[in-house]
Amino acid sequence: MATRSKAPKKAFNKKATHKKATVRVSQSSLAGPIVDAIEHVASELDLAAALDPAQTKALVGLVNMTPTTLVEQIASTADRHGALLGTEFPSDEARVVIAYAAAFEPVVAVMSDVSTRLAHDILTKRAAMARAALASYAALRGVVRTPAGKPMKGAYEKMRLIMKEHRKGSGKKKGGAKAAAKADGPAPTNGAAPSPTDATPAK
Repeated sequence: MATRSKAPKKAFNKKATHKKATVRVSQSSLAGPIVDAIEHVASELDLAAALDPAQTKALVGLVNMTPTTLVEQIASTADRHGALLGTEFPSDEARVVIAYAAAFEPVVAVMSDVSTRLAHDILTKRAAMARAALASYAALRGVVRTPAGKPMKGAYEKMRLIMKEHRKGSGKKKGGAKAAAKADGPAPTNGAAPSPTDATPAK
């Protein structure tokens, strides 16, 4: 019976203990074309400027109280009896807006869903890396106090300085937010917006 010849074992190199840096995948090559495509679509549609929350709330309320079927009926009536309405109604423009909304509201829903999921995915991945980084940083704090950890003391000091500056920056942001809130005055206790002061109108 023939015996298999064993492959010679590789000699263990004690010096080869450092991990090789992994090749970083260029994420910008994936995200760049998507950003360009979205910006191109936005420029083609000639989108209006973004609204602030108060404007959004007011316009949503106005749209919700006006059924699309009412707009269509008024457009149809204006086409036949425009002079009798007593007010000029842009019936052609109304039909274009209705068609525009019907076509692109599903696009908004999909983009909003993708945007939310992408934001949550980024947050989840960053949180996982943050957890691992903080655990390594905490472990390194003890390691550098030992003789074996002396070579990493310089790197640890850099990390400690990064964390110190980060905490300092976070403190300034919190302080700025508190100062702004204080300058705005106390919030109403019932959660309602403060009512304007009654005053006699100037004559």
